[in-house]
Amino acid sequence: MKEKNKLISRIRNVQNGVIERIVPEVETYGTYQEHYARYNFASNFCKDKSVLDVACGVGYGSHHLIKTGAKRVIGVDIAKDAIAYAKAHYADSKIKFIVGDVSKLPFSDNFFDVIVSFETIEHVREYKEYLLECKRVLREGGVFICSSPNKVCEHTLNPHHIREFYLEEFYEMMNENFRDVELYSQLYSSIILTIGGNLLSVFPKEWNVKDLVKRNIWRKRTTDVSKFDLTPSDDKSYQVSPFKKSLFTRPMIIIAVSKK
Repeated sequence: MKEKNKLISRIRNVQNGVIERIVPEVETYGTYQEHYARYNFASNFCKDKSVLDVACGVGYGSHHLIKTGAKRVIGVDIAKDAIAYAKAHYADSKIKFIVGDVSKLPFSDNFFDVIVSFETIEHVREYKEYLLECKRVLREGGVFICSSPNKVCEHTLNPHHIREFYLEEFYEMMNENFRDVELYSQLYSSIILTIGGNLLSVFPKEWNVKDLVKRNIWRKRTTDVSKFDLTPSDDKSYQVSPFKKSLFTRPMIIIAVSKK
């Protein structure tokens, strides 16, 4: 048990109260439901398809895609510990987990029908190469599903992110590399919170006022229920929906569905 806990700790890699990868069995209700909802959304595009799960983490999402009808799934992650956990907990004859770099995917051209890549691009320094690699291994007409936090919200305070993107930047990148780009969104934040966060920037950095407020918002959202319940929720606040402009709210997570 002690060794397992050490493995989970390495996989989660908590810094400043923020996890790098989730392990469903130890996460809070809100954190799990947020991530599960994205894979549940992606499952609508994966039935009877060959799927690549880029930055698959511990593999719970890859497993869900198989359970909901994908023909086969290959999960790739750069973390050896995460892949080891995935092989131990989500083994299936239709799933293969491998260690790999998302900027140098170990597959031939035109290999997959669908690529799912959630909360990946903001972690990748060579994000342009990453997008080109995804395009390379995707078959003509194949579907690319990619998500990223919306920089304008700035509520996540994530030390693991190299670069976050504004919605317009994210859309332009997808449009440059793929076609028929459709935007979806998840987890809305009040424009008042967004403006308030920007106003806090006037305080001296050494006061850490903005960081404290942002960290409180993050923790409140990810610990909204004390129980560790892995049952899929019908709570619409977690669901992915078509993007709509609003004067009063901003999506915290942006999701693009596009084609090669």
